[in-house]
Amino acid sequence: MELLPSSLGVRQRKPNLVTKLIDFWRFFHQSRNLVKQLSRFILVGSLVAIVQFSILLALVEFFGTDPLSASTVGFLISAIINYLLNYSFTFRSQVPHFKALTRFIFVALSGLILNGLLMRISLEFLSMHYVFAQIIAISCVIFWNFFVNRKWTFAAGNS
Repeated sequence: MELLPSSLGVRQRKPNLVTKLIDFWRFFHQSRNLVKQLSRFILVGSLVAIVQFSILLALVEFFGTDPLSASTVGFLISAIINYLLNYSFTFRSQVPHFKALTRFIFVALSGLILNGLLMRISLEFLSMHYVFAQIIAISCVIFWNFFVNRKWTFAAGNS
């Protein structure tokens, strides 16, 4: 095998065909798992978004609740559904429930703060309709939740 100089002065072996194929297989396998998890997360997130929107609309339109409070109630109820489905379906986690739930609550609370902040900015500073404001907030919170839950809350190496 041909040796290549590295920037640290240490010589490294040039990857051969087998090494490249193994690296490609690892990348493909990891990408496939990421796409599968992201697809499941989006499915769960869509269901949870429908729940949150239903609660938001019902509380605002039928009970006269202000949109920010209604959004918060919807978020909290959807968070419970979100945990159960993501633990068992999306990430198929083996992390003990107490640890995963504690982490999930932290992530959900940070998502709640982000949701509230985005709703407040959209409603008060941008004068958006509350439904459009909620679409923006949910979109941002979904990406935040996926990456933090994948890498920390439900990750197998974090149990």
